[in-house]
Amino acid sequence: MKKLAPLSLGLLLLLPGCFDVEADLVIEKDLSGTAGMSVTVDMESMVYVMATMQRAFMGEEGPPTEEELEAVRQELLADMQAEEALSEEEMWEEAERELPEGFELRELNFEREGLKTSMRFLVDYPHIERLNELRLDEPGRKEEEAMPGEPSAEEFDSLSEPFADIRFVDEGDTYLLESGTPNPVEDARESSSGMEGFEEMLGQAFKNLRVAMTIQVPGEIVEHNATRVEGNKLIWEFSFETLRETSGADLEHIMVRFRK
Repeated sequence: MKKLAPLSLGLLLLLPGCFDVEADLVIEKDLSGTAGMSVTVDMESMVYVMATMQRAFMGEEGPPTEEELEAVRQELLADMQAEEALSEEEMWEEAERELPEGFELRELNFEREGLKTSMRFLVDYPHIERLNELRLDEPGRKEEEAMPGEPSAEEFDSLSEPFADIRFVDEGDTYLLESGTPNPVEDARESSSGMEGFEEMLGQAFKNLRVAMTIQVPGEIVEHNATRVEGNKLIWEFSFETLRETSGADLEHIMVRFRK
């Protein structure tokens, strides 16, 4: 398993075992601002999925045994412990190299305990219309480097490009911001269409999933479809059940209209 590269979050963003993902966006008056993401992955939720897919790869049917589950668990722990450790300075330098021109890294935190890994990053962006340049996967990662059952970056674009489809419109007195909703459940479904027993594995991998988007705007909020509002901060929250029952095309998009 390849080491987790800072900023290009690698396995953190690509494994459907992630149970908490929150993207956050602050828009200033001049339309610059900050964009960040917090991700917590508990690989324990992937043990069943990976063991099941390994059985399928070997042509075996039925759920994995306790022995097979424990073998996968120990393999994951061993791989994570064997990963090359980067110093704080090296992590920061690697993250800065991957940023688009004009973006500046403000925060980068990385923690690991057992099979649980957490990361937080925050960048300054020069203008909201350039947010689609920010990509968080590992561009040079090869498909053959993945473990059995491990998805590639291309299969989880809604997480590796959380701000890719933002639409920003100057309406005169107001601005309109629209965006799709990050939906790793739909990403996984599309990449594994037709796989026997997939829905059961999906439930195991995503049972504790939480996806959220927070947007703070500089002007008075005129209209929105957020889950809740705290001052000028809008918050959209989605659970596994919400994302599982609604396809990416049908899921209500994120929308806020605010005064200049």
